This record gives sequence, C-alpha cells and structure tokens, in this order.
Amino acid sequence: MGKLTPQQYSRWLRRFGDEIDRQAMLALDAVGTLAERYAAANASGRVLNRRSGRLAASVRARVSNDGGRPTLTLSSDAPYARIHEYGGTIQGNPLLTFQTPSGVWVSAKQVTIPRRPWVRPAIEEAVQTMPREFTRRVLAAAQFRGL
Repeated sequence: MGKLTPQQYSRWLRRFGDEIDRQAMLALDAVGTLAERYAAANASGRVLNRRSGRLAASVRARVSNDGGRPTLTLSSDAPYARIHEYGGTIQGNPLLTFQTPSGVWVSAKQVTIPRRPWVRPAIEEAVQTMPREFTRRVLAAAQFRGL
C-alpha cells in the first residue's frame, strides 16, 4: 500500500474500519478457543488433578461486543470451579464427609481449599497470541480486498 496522504488514509479507514472491527472480533474468538483449550488442560493435570473431567469439559469462551468494546469471557458452570480458582473455606452443615485421594473417608466441620488458579493463567497465556492473530487477520482481509 505505498505512502498515503492524510486524506487517502482517512478514506481507507472509512472503507476498511468495519472490517478491522470484524477481524478484531474474529481474532478474539480464536484467542477464546485457545483459552478454552489451555483452561481444560489446566483442569486436567497441569494445575488441578483430573477426576471426572467435568471441570475441563465445562469451560466455555464467549466473545461479545458490549458498547463497542470487544470482550472475552471464560466461564465454567461446574459448581466447584470458583473455589479452585480463588480458594476459600467450605462449611459443613453440620459436617462435610469426603474421600481423600488415598481412599480414606473423612468428616470435618470445615475444609479450606487453597487457591489454585487455572482459568486466569489460561487467559493470560492465550491473550499473548492476540497481536499476532489480529495482525494476521487484518493483513489477510486487506489483501483480499486489494487494499
């Protein structure tokens, strides 16, 4: 695309601006898919020990354009997803009864779960690919349109 005058650049941006927005959403969607994979891997042994696979299978990425600001949300509907991410204390009513990894059954009034982030690191790792993904998509779209 050689040197452009300010007027030519302004016309180019008007013509291509919507396409840039579209490519940004597509790039963010690709990053979301990658973040899903990384979070599932974190829930399957990289960070947390896998038992049933429900947590790994429950991870979903959603891309939205709220108020003109593209947003990536990674979530899980597994009830224990949050406690693993942030840690916390679970209170029994009156007692919690659970089986330890060694197979022994234990009862306790409360159990403290340590913080073991598995979602946020997945997002941080996937977001690092955003500049490359966005640039690749915008350049391909510009070339396709002959810009």
